[in-house]
Amino acid sequence: MGVRPGAVSEILSGIRLIKASEIAPIIEYLELNSVPIMGRVGAGASIEPEHEQVPPEGLGEVELPFPIAEETIAFEVAGDSMLPKYENGDIIVVYREQRHPLSSFYGEEAAVRLKTGERYLKTIERGKSSDARSTSRASTPSRSTG
Repeated sequence: MGVRPGAVSEILSGIRLIKASEIAPIIEYLELNSVPIMGRVGAGASIEPEHEQVPPEGLGEVELPFPIAEETIAFEVAGDSMLPKYENGDIIVVYREQRHPLSSFYGEEAAVRLKTGERYLKTIERGKSSDARSTSRASTPSRSTG
């Protein structure tokens, strides 16, 4: 692992603090940077959960270069309506459940789940009334070749 086994026990029991040189090997050993890919999120494509057939453990895992919270999951982007920011096949990492008020996301892109279970990448916008919310999709930029 790159860290002597007794050191991990000492750190966990509070006998000593972790050294900077020990952080990366411990994160890797404990897989604190692995996130399960739990399905797909639509960026122009409709993702219908009842047809997606994702196993309970997910489609696989993605490793990040930093430790993450246990309650994070990942989705694979399907579609290209959010180009150039998100491309088909990109992986996004999100919290499993919403952690902040919806109003804190106005103007931000977010993975949203409809009441029907479908998931999309959308830009969150304030609705016309104080209790309404709406989403918009980014327009697909034109690409020229040649």
